[in-house]
Amino acid sequence: MIEADFTVLRDSFRLNSSFHDSGITLLSGENGSGKSTFLNALAGFIPVQSGKIRLNGRDVTQAEVQRRGMVLVTSSSYMGNLGVDRHIAFPGKPDRDPERVRELRESFGIDYYGKVGSLSMGQRIRVSLATAFYRRAEAVLIDEALSNLSEPMEVLGEISTMSGSLKADVIIVAHSLPEIRPDHHYVMENGNMRREY
Repeated sequence: MIEADFTVLRDSFRLNSSFHDSGITLLSGENGSGKSTFLNALAGFIPVQSGKIRLNGRDVTQAEVQRRGMVLVTSSSYMGNLGVDRHIAFPGKPDRDPERVRELRESFGIDYYGKVGSLSMGQRIRVSLATAFYRRAEAVLIDEALSNLSEPMEVLGEISTMSGSLKADVIIVAHSLPEIRPDHHYVMENGNMRREY
């Protein structure tokens, strides 16, 4: 479960969050409303001015990014110089758990090789998602990345399956999640969060 009650001040923008949920959550809102700022603060890339962030009861407010148990996936969160298998298993090596790499390749429809930087945007996102779930993160934060996929429904179904089997919370920033009803829906408006359900 992600529990986040915090305030972020960035330039002249103020974000006030109140989030307490688990499972798959859709976070929607207008451009510039604070959705990405919220995810970046959860992941530890933006410091919070006041309040707390807890993940499964553990206070991660001041924890280093790599120790928070969260992975942020964006359209640019890939390491272009790595091969696909090396990327999925990062920071380890793919021969450490080749069966897991194979399963994730199959799950996310990854049937290509070579450097990740030479792939299409949609292929890069599939590799980044496989990398997040390979790490068995407690929370996967996906910021507008699914809109770059040619078959988002297929990937959303796999995210849902992975979330359930790994007991990982997932927050997806998107305008909607057609055909898949998330467990929860929050709307961000001018830096303030509102829970829809």
